[in-house]
Amino acid sequence: MPNDLILYGLSHRCVSGALREQLFLESAQRQRGLADLAELGFQQVLLLSTCDRLEVLAVSDSAESLEDSLLSRMADWIGVSGDVVRSSAYSLRGTDALHHFFAVTAALESQVLGEPHVLGQVKESHRQSEALGLSGPRLDRVMQAAYRLAKRVRSETSLAQRPATLAASALRVARDLHGRLESCRLLLVGSGEMGEVLAAEFRSAGLENIQVVQRRPALARAAAERLGGHYLDWTDWENHLDRVDILLLAHGSGQFLMDRGQAERLLKQRRRRPLLFLDTGVPRDIEPDVNEVDGAFVYDLQDLEHRARAGQQAREEAAGRAWGILAEELDSFCREGQLGGADSPLVALRRHCEDLRAEVLADGKLDAEAATRLLLNRLLHEPTRTLREMSSESPDAQAEAEQFLERLFRIDTGKGKNDR
Repeated sequence: MPNDLILYGLSHRCVSGALREQLFLESAQRQRGLADLAELGFQQVLLLSTCDRLEVLAVSDSAESLEDSLLSRMADWIGVSGDVVRSSAYSLRGTDALHHFFAVTAALESQVLGEPHVLGQVKESHRQSEALGLSGPRLDRVMQAAYRLAKRVRSETSLAQRPATLAASALRVARDLHGRLESCRLLLVGSGEMGEVLAAEFRSAGLENIQVVQRRPALARAAAERLGGHYLDWTDWENHLDRVDILLLAHGSGQFLMDRGQAERLLKQRRRRPLLFLDTGVPRDIEPDVNEVDGAFVYDLQDLEHRARAGQQAREEAAGRAWGILAEELDSFCREGQLGGADSPLVALRRHCEDLRAEVLADGKLDAEAATRLLLNRLLHEPTRTLREMSSESPDAQAEAEQFLERLFRIDTGKGKNDR
């Protein structure tokens, strides 16, 4: 893999909770950021910004000379000093950059493995680069490979089912506690992916009264619009808790937003009317002792997963398979470069075979013998039909094609040998 592929970034893995909230850039801010990158000299570049990461992926032979300027621009985008970014940012090159970006696109680098939003965010970033003329053959090839990987992870593993499984578990818990959800009120605190996934599921289940609060008003407004709810001021959200039935926390700052003392005062004020706490923060937003307060029902992601009977072992197995698929796609991508690029016949043949394999695996109901038989039939269907057509057109052409197949696949048909 050539070293002209570079990636610079900040994510939840290397920044504080307070700084993490500043990594998200709205669409207009991303456009201005791309303009900054073009001004620096990048011609094929993508700017990805989510609630958990800010990354620049580029094809460039002169990245090292631009690194300091690039990091300074990143600092300007999120409103911090250049020194803060330089001390926290990671830089990757070549295969390492590709491996990381593949993992991000497949939701293997997300705080919640398998979360559904990041693929759409990657695609939107790609569209922005294309609209500004900042994409190109090399970057497009990386993007198509990343999309292909994400599709395989979703179709060949259960990793993408985990958020939906957790959401179903949360809905059951809420119904057990409150009955019908239509009359309930939900407050979402924070910008973690899983928090919005759960809030959207509650909305789909009939809960209409949703309020959102986040430190950055722009993030709160955007989330409230997506969820069809209202946003509150960060300094005022605790004053609304006496009217809330479900408190959904997705902040993950490393400091508890709710401790036992706060919960005691809150439940006393509510006359012990039950309150469901859903803690999706990574790290946790609720002190564990809150669960001992009368009227407080606290569930974190592990609790929801346990109730859904989709435990840690199943999750680890799915993640392991997903990382294996990533390794396969990374190897395939690098091999394509050796075979002459994405448009070469050999690469097209490999892609065709992979597509057929994915179709067979997507069935999910076939055992190994039936699946391999079906795959062989599909692989050989078109070549067999083409040979028949060649036979009707020209016996000589068919003979040449058969000789080529014997050589290509090193097949010994026994033709031309004397019988013994």
